[in-house]
Amino acid sequence: MNNSFSLKTKLEYIQIRIEGMESRYFEKRAFAPYLKELLGGNTNTERVIEIEKKVAWHCALKVIAKRGISSFLLEKRMINLGISKEIAGLAINACIEKGLLNDEKRIEALINYYFAQGKGPRNIQQKLRIEFNLSEQEIYAYFERHLPEEIQEEKIKEIIIRKFKGGDKEKTLRFLLQRGFLLSTIKSVL
Repeated sequence: MNNSFSLKTKLEYIQIRIEGMESRYFEKRAFAPYLKELLGGNTNTERVIEIEKKVAWHCALKVIAKRGISSFLLEKRMINLGISKEIAGLAINACIEKGLLNDEKRIEALINYYFAQGKGPRNIQQKLRIEFNLSEQEIYAYFERHLPEEIQEEKIKEIIIRKFKGGDKEKTLRFLLQRGFLLSTIKSVL
C-alpha cells in the first residue's frame, strides 16, 4: 500500500509540474484523462504504473514533436517532470524502436550544422558533450568519420580568405582558436 501511495504522490507531482509549465512545452490536455483517473482515487499499483508509462510516452512525443532532442536530454527532462528513470528509459526505448529518436543521425546533423557555421572541433565537441553526454573516445570516433582533418583544413582556408584576405597571421590564429579549431591544424594551413 505504501508503494502505491508513493506512485500516486509522484503522479500528483507530475500533474503540478505540468500545470505549472508553459503550454509551449506540453499540452495539458494529453495528460488530463490519466491524471483525473488517479486523482479520482485509483490506487491500484499496476494501473498507476501503466498510467505513468502513458504519461512518459506522451511526454516523449510532445518533446520530440517540438524539436529534435537527444535521448540523454529527453530522459533528463522526463526525470525533471517526476517520471521515474526506469519508465523514462522504457519510453525512450519505444521512441528509438519506432524510429522517432535517433541519436546517431542527430549527432551527424549537429556536427555538419556547427561546422557549416564555422565552428571548430573543440566547440562542436563541447556541444556534443552537453547534449549527448558522450565520452572523448566516442566524440573522436564521430569526428574521424564526419570531420576528417582535410575538411577542417579546407574550412580554415575558406575562413581565412573570407574574413582576413591573407592579413595579420596573429589575428587570424586567435580568431580560429576562439572558433575551436586545433592549433596543429591551423599551423598546417598557415
